[in-house]
Amino acid sequence: MTPIIKYELSENELSFLKDSFYNISHNNHWNNIVKEYQNKSRHYHNLSHIYSMLQIIDNNNIDKTHDIILAIFYHDIVYDSTQKDNELQSALSFERDFADILTDQQIKYIKDLIISTQKHIPIVNNKENSLLLDIDLAILGTDKTTYNCYTEAIRKEYHWVPLELYVSGRKKVLEQFLLREKIYYTSYFHSLWEAKARENIENEINTLNNQILN
Repeated sequence: MTPIIKYELSENELSFLKDSFYNISHNNHWNNIVKEYQNKSRHYHNLSHIYSMLQIIDNNNIDKTHDIILAIFYHDIVYDSTQKDNELQSALSFERDFADILTDQQIKYIKDLIISTQKHIPIVNNKENSLLLDIDLAILGTDKTTYNCYTEAIRKEYHWVPLELYVSGRKKVLEQFLLREKIYYTSYFHSLWEAKARENIENEINTLNNQILN
């Protein structure tokens, strides 16, 4: 399943998300999740991103544990491109919503999963953390058209950053991925997406360089 990038989901897509949430939680935070992810400032980190991640789990027969589903729903619930602690704030938001429902051990574990998406390095040494990070970065290994839509959406989220500063910062992030031995931690998604992700990243860096030259 190719990740989708759009602001508004269809009724069926929203229903799928709602059912996925209520299958693991009976609390009343669904409306707030929708409200946060549908903020007009979000062009990539919105409900379509969450939908795509859950679809990847379904289409690849990955075990839908409560932990990974909650981590997916909450990992970007706080997103402000002017701030650098979104993942931590997202983890704290999850903790506030579920402190009276889950055990302290469960809370800590899911918070660690969420926070690991900041640097995309596992905090918990298990397959579930690796799967979460791989699925979160699925967009990097998509076809050229989808990847270009992604880069445009990210730029819109950072519209307030002058071009030269944006190019410099974006290239730094991308180059860090290229320096890694593996972008994807699980053998399955590594074989599926790694080569294309590196190709896309290299092409984006070239495009960014050309923007400055022009």
